[in-house]
Amino acid sequence: MEFYLQPEPRAQHRWIVIRKVDGLKVGTCGFHCWSKEDNKIEIGYDLKKEFWGNGYMCEAVKGIIDFAKNTMDLKEINACIYTENDKSIKLVEKIGFVKTGSKYELFRGKKYLHSVYSLNVK
Repeated sequence: MEFYLQPEPRAQHRWIVIRKVDGLKVGTCGFHCWSKEDNKIEIGYDLKKEFWGNGYMCEAVKGIIDFAKNTMDLKEINACIYTENDKSIKLVEKIGFVKTGSKYELFRGKKYLHSVYSLNVK
């Protein structure tokens, strides 16, 4: 989260997810890889493990999708999710994303298979 607290300009744009009851910073969510030519963007998010299963990320992701629908000229929002991340897959499927493909992503020098999920917003 410290990266996202740094001042602009940054290559990625995320919001800090703050728990309403006490103002605790619990994660981040936002957008990256915006293709203005194709009207597509990729969503990304992370949540501290101790806060999993409380609905915080579902609420946050729905909020930024609403933001995208109302303020950005987008056709599609994509999520690239590691194939073994069942919680994240369930989250995007619950919101209405559908699996549209797969690809390998390089992370810390190793390739991992990811599924691509897409949500049409127009």
